[in-house]
Amino acid sequence: MLKRNGAPENVRQALFVYNRAWWYVDQVEAIARKYAKSGDVKVPPQASGECDDSLVEAAPSDIVAKILEYALAQRGKPYLWGGTGPDAFDCSGVIFSAYREAGLTIPRTTFGQWPFGVKVLDGQEQPGDLVFFNAGPGTSADNPGHVGLVVSKGKMLEARCRLCGPIKVTSYQARDNRLGFTRPLQNPDVLEQLKKLQNPSL
Repeated sequence: MLKRNGAPENVRQALFVYNRAWWYVDQVEAIARKYAKSGDVKVPPQASGECDDSLVEAAPSDIVAKILEYALAQRGKPYLWGGTGPDAFDCSGVIFSAYREAGLTIPRTTFGQWPFGVKVLDGQEQPGDLVFFNAGPGTSADNPGHVGLVVSKGKMLEARCRLCGPIKVTSYQARDNRLGFTRPLQNPDVLEQLKKLQNPSL
């Protein structure tokens, strides 16, 4: 299959045809380089849990730390369309569940999450924000079909698809179908929820 799609002359193109994601191509090439040198293949950093503590500690607030802690703990679980856990999730389901674990209610689906959060300019996103993509059937520039949870600059947690592997941390920088970012924590309803969490007597 790789040969039919351009390998060995154009390995990157052949890998992209196999799985249409440049982060995947970069990851395969990085692993191949390590394998060629020593034969020792380790888990790529973005799939490892070693950085979780620093990601959570760097969260801009306690509530974001709770969201990240729950979301990162779901890594390695399978994708399931419509899934909201505890054993499997879809892209919006893992985010919905992470916010719920922190005591907050946001829309369940990508289509509902896109208009819900306050739009954030590219480059001003922060952990806890959502990043959206024009991907999937029936989606468009105004109707994104895929969403990830920003966990650090350039990185997101995502449940991508049944054939894309388990839930993991990946890069959103190289995705050419990215539509934008939103901040659910700035939605007026969520701000009210946060007030009640901080002062239950309200």
